[in-house]
Amino acid sequence: MAWTSVHTPGWEPTTTRSGSTRSWGITYPLGYSVDASPLQLYKVQEMPTTLFLTATGQVTDHVTGIMTEDQLRSRIQQKLLGAA
Repeated sequence: MAWTSVHTPGWEPTTTRSGSTRSWGITYPLGYSVDASPLQLYKVQEMPTTLFLTATGQVTDHVTGIMTEDQLRSRIQQKLLGAA
């Protein structure tokens, strides 16, 4: 299981991106898209959107809106049990 985040243009200026994420306690790998193609590819309509992907990039589930830590942990656990 891997966790990452992709920030897209318009969300936050490039110059402040790493400072803000550190102040929020985010320590997992971050990516930055130079255009809106990830939003289009995965049909993201609102932020935040959490996508659950297979190793080959197939979307198995998505959640639009904020997830609590408990909700996220529960959903991940369901995915891991389903993959076993």
